[in-house]
Amino acid sequence: MARPLDRRRPPWTHLAVLAVVAGAMAACGGTSEEGSKAAPKTTADPTTTTRPTDEARPEGRWTFVLTTTARSDVSDLDPGVAVVRLATLTPSCDEGPCDVDVAPAGAKGTYLPEGVAFRDTPNSDPATYRWDGSAKTYTRVSGPRTSSCTNVDGKVVADAYTDTTTTTMEFHPPEADRPATMTGTYVEKVEATEAGLKEGCTAYEETGTAVATPTGSLTEGAGLDLHGAYIGTEVVTKIDADGAQPPGFIGLLGRFELTRSGKGYDAKGIIGTAALAPDGTGFTGRTASVERPCTTTPETPKAYASVEELADLEPVALTEDGDPILAGRWTLSEEATPVGTAAGCASSTNTGYLVLVPAASLD
Repeated sequence: MARPLDRRRPPWTHLAVLAVVAGAMAACGGTSEEGSKAAPKTTADPTTTTRPTDEARPEGRWTFVLTTTARSDVSDLDPGVAVVRLATLTPSCDEGPCDVDVAPAGAKGTYLPEGVAFRDTPNSDPATYRWDGSAKTYTRVSGPRTSSCTNVDGKVVADAYTDTTTTTMEFHPPEADRPATMTGTYVEKVEATEAGLKEGCTAYEETGTAVATPTGSLTEGAGLDLHGAYIGTEVVTKIDADGAQPPGFIGLLGRFELTRSGKGYDAKGIIGTAALAPDGTGFTGRTASVERPCTTTPETPKAYASVEELADLEPVALTEDGDPILAGRWTLSEEATPVGTAAGCASSTNTGYLVLVPAASLD
């Protein structure tokens, strides 16, 4: 639950309170809070595609995406909150499947994509996926780690939680029409510390899906079509509004729809449709200016001239069904009109790191 809104803020400033990941993706490093720029393109390690199928195993740089599907303390949770992490995988043996060492491959020695904001200290610890020859799975136990909590009053409580995450994944060798992948699930158990309990932070268990793809292996040239419906997660980089969610806050934005248009896509977002064109990194575009109300009492119509932008949007991983998961940057600018200014409505901008998970994968 979030604290009451300042009624003269832009209507989007608390979109991210729809759902929160308190410790998602601890299994591949990182913490519950983050922020803004698509993962850099790299060339996938050739060993992910040149080994015989019966000897193939995960190695090289990989992009992981964890998506929340349920939380024990939220009965009506909207699934789809997702986070991205970057790791280097190194098998502990010369041939065939075996334990795999995990090291950060993100920004500044962490597992985070470049530019992603955070509140808690991001995890940079190495780890190991243990190979189970009978189940043919890789399992990693991460933690316990300490993280913060945002309580019902909107207060950030440091060292409020200790969390342990178990991730179990299966490796799928590359095929003619797709790169190698890993798919599985994660379970995160979060316990409240004494400091957390005093501030109303309670224990919970979170479950979700885990997928991974060699970094840089997904391109338009490979025939990947991004058309479809997605659920968007924002990791806040910055919101210029008093009392809004801080950098590193993770939450749902809602539904996005991409439709093929020429060499790009028409992307229906939060306030309108943006024409996305290739920009060398991914796809970028913005909506036309849209008149939006300000949440005064009563509501003030036509208080804002609003523009939504998606930038550097690109596929970073595949779901279990082979559908693309996208990541990039998202900005929503609200400029107060003379009508809005007269009503006390202030201009503001929300910028964040955007993850789009196919809606069909959450059914």
